[in-house]
Amino acid sequence: MEGLSASTVGSLSSTLGRGVAPVDTSHYAGCLSESWLSARIAIDVPQLDVRRRGGELLAVRPEGSDEWLYPAWQFDGGRVRPVVPRIVAAARANGIDERRLYELMTVRRGLGSSETLVDLLLRGEDDRVVAAVTRG
Repeated sequence: MEGLSASTVGSLSSTLGRGVAPVDTSHYAGCLSESWLSARIAIDVPQLDVRRRGGELLAVRPEGSDEWLYPAWQFDGGRVRPVVPRIVAAARANGIDERRLYELMTVRRGLGSSETLVDLLLRGEDDRVVAAVTRG
């Protein structure tokens, strides 16, 4: 997948639990299924859905799937990073849907760069991520 290295995905998924691989679809590598995430953080699937709809979490639903996938990078130590609701709110305010937000977060930021908004997020550059999402 563009933007996230295998080691980054591995370290992020290990933050939530050892020995469990993230869902690895062709476009959404590094995402966790809602059923796995629900079991791991002890929140039932309907509550995850409430949090997703309320803008507290980001999830994407691949075409043809009946399950939401949650990017692992929005979690730190089993908790949602505090900036995630700001990122989701900025996207929604600018008409950016979940799939497009996921793309914005994971695509390289320029022709000569391998850096992504996820990289900025992981370095704690929250304001830069929110500003970039606001710009779309």
